[in-house]
Amino acid sequence: ILKGFYTIMKGLDEKIRFVFLTGVTRFSKVGVFSGLNNLTDITLSSHYATVCGITQDELLSYFTAHINRVAENLKLDTATCLAQIKLWYNGFRFAKNAVTVYSPYSTMLFLENKEFNNYWFSSGNPSFLIKLLMKNHYFLPNLLKTSVDPVFFDSFDIDQIELTVLMLQAGYLTISQAQDGTTLGYQSAIWLTIPNYEIKMSLNAYILQYIYGSGLIPSQISQKFIRSIIDDNLEDMHEVIISLFASIPNNWYTNNDIAHYEGFYCSLFYAFLVGMSYNVIAEDVTNLGRIDLTVLVHNRVYIFELKTKTSPKNTNSALEQIKSKNYAQKYIGQGYDKIYLIGAEFNESERNLVNFVFECI
Repeated sequence: ILKGFYTIMKGLDEKIRFVFLTGVTRFSKVGVFSGLNNLTDITLSSHYATVCGITQDELLSYFTAHINRVAENLKLDTATCLAQIKLWYNGFRFAKNAVTVYSPYSTMLFLENKEFNNYWFSSGNPSFLIKLLMKNHYFLPNLLKTSVDPVFFDSFDIDQIELTVLMLQAGYLTISQAQDGTTLGYQSAIWLTIPNYEIKMSLNAYILQYIYGSGLIPSQISQKFIRSIIDDNLEDMHEVIISLFASIPNNWYTNNDIAHYEGFYCSLFYAFLVGMSYNVIAEDVTNLGRIDLTVLVHNRVYIFELKTKTSPKNTNSALEQIKSKNYAQKYIGQGYDKIYLIGAEFNESERNLVNFVFECI
């Protein structure tokens, strides 16, 4: 289809002065582009890195009056409002070392509706991306920082597109930094990350929708989890997590060979927490290791270590790991009221949580 389209365009080139194509991947199979071989690919060109977004300077130059009205409507001072807009809708980088830009789509809707919202979620459903993530058993927290060889950006095999590069093309990842090792004797790399808070929410919402079906997670589960946080009741939290995994349709397991690896349970729980707008740190680095998930909320810290077991017999190995590696030390003395150490252990045959132990320090 694309080849036919390009062939017609090339035949009319004397009548066309300028063509700007977006949403098109440059595939390595020459046959696709043979109909139009005089294109200039500016996808990652620093000269055009801000052409499809709003820079910080442009936001302040052209939209200050709108921002002031929104800030007044939300009862925020202008500085706080600007910081929140940046957190939600900025972060896209379209070339190495380029400035980041705001999503025009979401930023305009925000200024029009005068409220922070996940506008990206309603713009489309990337089911093919979610299926690839599930098929490849991708550990979702790794999306916050993943690297790719620059060679993958030059062209793409239509049958073997690198998943992370495809997510970059679709707008769910963006360039965070580049490492040029050609003159230093090590491999060059481009680091990718999720652009902003809105995209993080959208991606995790899509994943939950894919797993739970059209009904999503029963609302009472989400509400009860929120209440367990507010009431500081970890026994209720234990029950909510069991309900969360018990609500996954059985046919999802039979259609997806995914539950037989440890990352699945952590990925799903991570998506659930992020989808509720909690401040979640995945793979939280300490001097002695990495915490699976750290949740910072209501001046409390929740440190989660999640493990998968083949036997339903209860153990406390997850909690013991938190204590032996002194994960909590990172947050002691930082003004938090409580720090919870939570060991959660799952069983593959039961497809659910079989052990939940915690301590408070």
